[in-house]
Amino acid sequence: MKPSPGGFLKIASCLVVVGLSGRSLAEVPINIYGNTDYAITKKDGRTSGTFSVPMVDVFATQQLDRIHFLTEIVLEAGEDTNEFAIDVERLQVDYQATSWLRVAAGRFHTAMGYYNDAFHHGAYFVLPVGRPEMVEFEDGGGLIPAHSVGLHADGRIAFSEKLRLRYDFELANGRGVSSTSVANVQDANRSKAMNVRLRLEPGGLLDGLLLGANGYIDRIPPDATGASPDMKEVILGLHLAYFEHSVLLISEMNVFRHEEVLSGVMHNTTAFFVEAGYQLGDFTPYVRYEATKFPTSLDPYFVTAAAGSYKTGAVGVRWIASGNLAFKLQGRGKDYEVGGNIYDMNAQCAFAF
Repeated sequence: MKPSPGGFLKIASCLVVVGLSGRSLAEVPINIYGNTDYAITKKDGRTSGTFSVPMVDVFATQQLDRIHFLTEIVLEAGEDTNEFAIDVERLQVDYQATSWLRVAAGRFHTAMGYYNDAFHHGAYFVLPVGRPEMVEFEDGGGLIPAHSVGLHADGRIAFSEKLRLRYDFELANGRGVSSTSVANVQDANRSKAMNVRLRLEPGGLLDGLLLGANGYIDRIPPDATGASPDMKEVILGLHLAYFEHSVLLISEMNVFRHEEVLSGVMHNTTAFFVEAGYQLGDFTPYVRYEATKFPTSLDPYFVTAAAGSYKTGAVGVRWIASGNLAFKLQGRGKDYEVGGNIYDMNAQCAFAF
């Protein structure tokens, strides 16, 4: 998406209006997140290096008694155009009805696995350089429906001091005709996507551990060219996270089932990642391993499937220089099953103000 003329001025004018209205900017907190990177990549025997400023994230939030509002607007540079475009990533209003029920409406990060709605668009908060490929955002080629537009409900139920259940339920517009699109205004068909996530949060000796499972169903419409047919989608997933005793551990696995409605042909994709770090003061060394297995018969919906199944390994370190600045250094290798490897070294400076 290319930025419309005067797009940046429109954002600036909106912020000025907020400042001149009955509420001052001090009453509507605004945060700015972003990063600048340098990457050296070796692919097909060729090595290249580039600096980049991939995005700037403007995040505003307000709490009024039981009502909470937030908006997240990202100015993101496209790799194909080298130009910034404006993207509204989140726009939602929440109502805390009781201690065990919160309802929300708008555009939000889908409650799928752990990563997607725990880490948003600020690179400062993510341990490695970038997200795992399975949970990348739609325009980055991720496999999950990272954003949803519709209704969300969640809450916690305490069975005892040592065991709590967290639930999430979502009813939203389904996937678009492409896995890179989000149905912001008009659903592509009459069907609505439904997502359920359940988590166990034990306490005591297991404090800091989280165990969860997901179930997502949708009906994917055919595209105009017929390259991607009408399909039923089911996503089943498991996830685990642990943050205690200086250990940072996240692992997720998803199975994506796409059934072609007319032919009955089934496409099954399995994706997995594990990410682990150990905090040593302001430094956190980490490792990440990812594996994605696409079906032998090409899944026509996943645009990334054409490159083939792959395994990825990364190792790096993050240094929290201050409460607003983090530096990361990472090496990564990606091995495609059908041949071909990609190696890269990344240095990142991420900020949060």
